[in-house]
Amino acid sequence: MLNKIRLILLIPALLTLMLLSACGTVDEPMTPYTQLSLVSPPDTPYEEKLVPNDPSHQLWRPGHWDYNGMEFTWVPGEMLTRPTLSAVWSADRWDKRTFGWAFVPGHWE
Repeated sequence: MLNKIRLILLIPALLTLMLLSACGTVDEPMTPYTQLSLVSPPDTPYEEKLVPNDPSHQLWRPGHWDYNGMEFTWVPGEMLTRPTLSAVWSADRWDKRTFGWAFVPGHWE
């Protein structure tokens, strides 16, 4: 009886894994993303870019669109402090995928 219950609970997880594995293609690298949308994000609005006081220690992070599952909201840009002098910022971006759009958050490299 207990084994049947475990099997019943395991089936949805296995089906989900099968569906997710079918989404990727060779031309789509598996980059970590945090948000998914079936529609493309709106055009980027004009945003005044602030100039860092010390470019070796600061970087302007442009604004980006956030998606909550129902609508897009604009997240304004901000000044970031470099964690190290050699750190390079990889910008936030929305990538087109076969299943829609995926948001890849910015990060330091």
